Amino acid sequence: MSTAVVATACLVGIDARVISVEVHLQRGLPRFDIVGLPDNTIKESRIRIVSAIKNTLGEFPLGRVIVNLSPANLNKSGAGFDLPIALVILAATGSFPIDILKNYLVVGELSLLGELRSVDGILSIADEIKNSSSWQGLVCGVNNAKEASLVKGLNIFGASDLLSLVKQMKDSPTLPSLSYNAWDKKPPLKNELDFLDVKGQEKGKRALEVAATGDHHLLYFGPPGSGKTMLAKRLSSILPEISTRQAIEVAKIHSVAGLTTKMFDNLGSRPFREPHHNISTAGLIGGGGNPRPGEISLAHHGILFLDEFAEFSRSALDSLRQPLESGYVIISRAKMNVRFPCRFQLIAAMNPCPCGYYGLKKPRCRCRPAQIQKYLAKLSGPIIDRIDLQVEIPNLSYEQMNETKVGHSSAFIKQRVKKAIIRQQNRFNSLDRRNASMSHRELEKFVPLGVAEKKFFAQAMHKWNFSNRSHDKILKIARTTADLAQRDSVGIVDIAEALNYRLFDKKLDIFENSY
Repeated sequence: MSTAVVATACLVGIDARVISVEVHLQRGLPRFDIVGLPDNTIKESRIRIVSAIKNTLGEFPLGRVIVNLSPANLNKSGAGFDLPIALVILAATGSFPIDILKNYLVVGELSLLGELRSVDGILSIADEIKNSSSWQGLVCGVNNAKEASLVKGLNIFGASDLLSLVKQMKDSPTLPSLSYNAWDKKPPLKNELDFLDVKGQEKGKRALEVAATGDHHLLYFGPPGSGKTMLAKRLSSILPEISTRQAIEVAKIHSVAGLTTKMFDNLGSRPFREPHHNISTAGLIGGGGNPRPGEISLAHHGILFLDEFAEFSRSALDSLRQPLESGYVIISRAKMNVRFPCRFQLIAAMNPCPCGYYGLKKPRCRCRPAQIQKYLAKLSGPIIDRIDLQVEIPNLSYEQMNETKVGHSSAFIKQRVKKAIIRQQNRFNSLDRRNASMSHRELEKFVPLGVAEKKFFAQAMHKWNFSNRSHDKILKIARTTADLAQRDSVGIVDIAEALNYRLFDKKLDIFENSY
């Protein structure tokens, strides 16, 4: 009778939970059991493990093999249990001293020939080790080791196959660390999109600058071909650089989603996600039997661009309401609740009607009233109310499109944005906080209005019947425009500009009542 124990980890959302893998070898008829709420992937690992051990080390132990995954009340999933289960079985037979792994987490998938393959979510496991005093390092496949090196300061041993790993532990009392730094290997960031390419559309460009400064959500509406998508895709060129901590959070989500290649290609840049309008609700916010992150989580600390906004399903759009406010989404299942972060910046673009030409003399709108009402009905009041900036983008005339006047470049605008963000960081005493995240109490503290400003704002509130949420958002936008102008106080000009960005729902009434 022999036993052995090694530690591994499984994923719950994007967080890692440490799992103890225990084995008990005893005499009896050959049998291999895995207990502790394993999923089908782990149950099938028995075939991979037996084949890998036979093809690399010659013989699988005879008798009964019982493997327990502790804690037993937690559902486990994933192929990363292959390697730790194989190692505890070999350690129990005396193939190598198990003490060498007492301070390591072991993760890896095995092929039938004993080769080590990558698993999803290795970055979350590496981050768990970094934040814990109980563990010193990670043993995994060599490809996973490069990804895990994003978390600095870890002892990482990457093996190519089971045989070489066992041989290393036999021959040496310690495991050498990987000499690889993924941050040093990241490609230089390139952004070929520039504001210099945009002719006219000064209001649209100004709205992007305000959005980038205060982290505000933005909706463009206007006829097809007016430049809505072109403008939206240039927001990335003026956003501040992502911090290392934020980059690790983004990389963890992409690692869990199995998007490792894209993660390395965009390392250190803000995500830009652009899902098609036929996406399901689960695809947008996340879901599945074993919950996976959706597009809003893949856009964490970045941009979620929803083109053809009114073509998305009503249920998909309304599912954004809570994440837009809280910055996270909770996926509930019968046996678990999974929390995914999703602090993204929403940029949306839409036409005023199905054909896109409502309000134009040439070409004329061909839509029937019922079609327009059905089209606009997908946009509920609560979702529109949560979008800070709402800007109409008109078609340009021939003269405007061919004007020789050159606007400011993205680099020039980015410097203005940076200066305004520094003011916000000093105000909130935080590198991550910006105006869009202010609470009502903070608004009263940081956006005090004078007598004239209060009177002007009160008249606008009564005239347009804005909601309480819109009241706060208008003040947040006004605070942002004042920061861009390097002003300490908010004036009437700031409130007026902010009000001009909050009239889309009023235009909806005009669209519907004009028929």
